[in-house]
Amino acid sequence: RRHLQPVLPRKMSAMARRFLLVINPAAAASRDQSARLERLVARLQSGGTEVVRRPTQGPLDAIRLARASEGFDVVVAVGGDGTISEAGNGFFDLSEDGCTQVAPNALMAIIPAGTGNDLARGLGGEVAQSTDDWLELLVAFFDQTVPEHRRLIVADAIDVIYGTSDGGANRFVALNASTLGLGPQATGLVAEQPKFLHVLPGSIRFVLAAVVGLARWRERFVKVTADNGIPLTCQTNLLGVCNSRYAGGGMMLAPGARSDDGVMDLLLACGLTRAGIARELLRIHRGGHLENPCVRVSTATEVRIESQTDADVLMVEADGNLRGRTPVTYRLIPKALRLLRPDLRYAEIEVTELPLENLCAPPA
Repeated sequence: RRHLQPVLPRKMSAMARRFLLVINPAAAASRDQSARLERLVARLQSGGTEVVRRPTQGPLDAIRLARASEGFDVVVAVGGDGTISEAGNGFFDLSEDGCTQVAPNALMAIIPAGTGNDLARGLGGEVAQSTDDWLELLVAFFDQTVPEHRRLIVADAIDVIYGTSDGGANRFVALNASTLGLGPQATGLVAEQPKFLHVLPGSIRFVLAAVVGLARWRERFVKVTADNGIPLTCQTNLLGVCNSRYAGGGMMLAPGARSDDGVMDLLLACGLTRAGIARELLRIHRGGHLENPCVRVSTATEVRIESQTDADVLMVEADGNLRGRTPVTYRLIPKALRLLRPDLRYAEIEVTELPLENLCAPPA
């Protein structure tokens, strides 16, 4: 696939007047992060914007806070991928009838301040790589004294992934990616790491967790169906359904994935040994794992993943939050969430898609 973005930034919208900051207190606890937030609030208020801060009280609380945001122009999620994803979930009503937008015209913004920050990494590209970058872009978007050609951020709609796990018992929205097997195992291990490891970059912490997870590696028999096509049955413990390039603290799982292209990127690794996975962990940050014939990326708008037996059940995570177990179904909801993001100038990326049935086939 070839992905091209316009070189020049698009026109900006008028200034918003009321901001709701949904803040994960743990992410904003450090002195540096707290100082950054204070500077952001002061600069927004100096431009006439009302800013209301509401800290989360525990898991899933960001969903409640975002859903109760009527009367605000912008909901700003401050935290890691999990907090940002929860706030995004607050923009949707998830029921047996499917995924419905609660406020289609609402606008969301993000300030990445977590361990992995994978959504921000995928959306920000070379323009916004740090928390400070995102803060500056956010302020510039609403600061009418900044020349328009320097406001390199746009309010644009992105796709989201609607997922149901445990046979439909659990429902969730993923903004970035959902992984099965080694991914959720590493996510749980990162959360359990001792505090002295928290000074390390998120990418290193996730790699350490993945290495520990390899000690418990066991491939499972799964059946994968994409867009009602022919099901593929294989042994695996590493799958990903991606709306953006990165997961696991900077691992480039799906180099060609984009959050506005109308498809999900399905990553599937079948028949890899523990040693093979360890080798791929060394090159996955640059997308080198796709050179392995046992690893494939294809695109779809609907994906279903089922375990063949109870012993083969896989854990499911989405955007860093554990979301249940297989069977799991994913459906892409195009242009579902209006989000402030950098107006990137993507280089041309070409990704070769191969049919799933050719997975791990010997080279011709």
